[in-house]
Amino acid sequence: MAQQTNQSAEHSILVNEILVELSKTGTCTVWKNSTGVAKSEGRYISFGLKGSADIIGILEPHGQFIAVEVKTGNAKQSLQQKKFEEMVKRRGGRYAVCRSVTDALNLVG
Repeated sequence: MAQQTNQSAEHSILVNEILVELSKTGTCTVWKNSTGVAKSEGRYISFGLKGSADIIGILEPHGQFIAVEVKTGNAKQSLQQKKFEEMVKRRGGRYAVCRSVTDALNLVG
């Protein structure tokens, strides 16, 4: 459990670093795209689109959709994440699996 917690913390830190650095470029508007399950009043509630990227946004000036799937360690895309990537690219958006801030900056550069 401790390893999963460390990986989760590392992932959250990288997501936040990418959000900050992409926002500084002035070339896009991005936001965190949370997905998962939460318990409320004894019931489990799903939220977000399963497989969608950790960060999504709009590339200026033409409004192109961008999606950043953040991975740390040796984590790999799930089948749902691969399908989301295919959908984004098929519709003219940009998608990248990013293991660093540099990877994300390359997506919008």
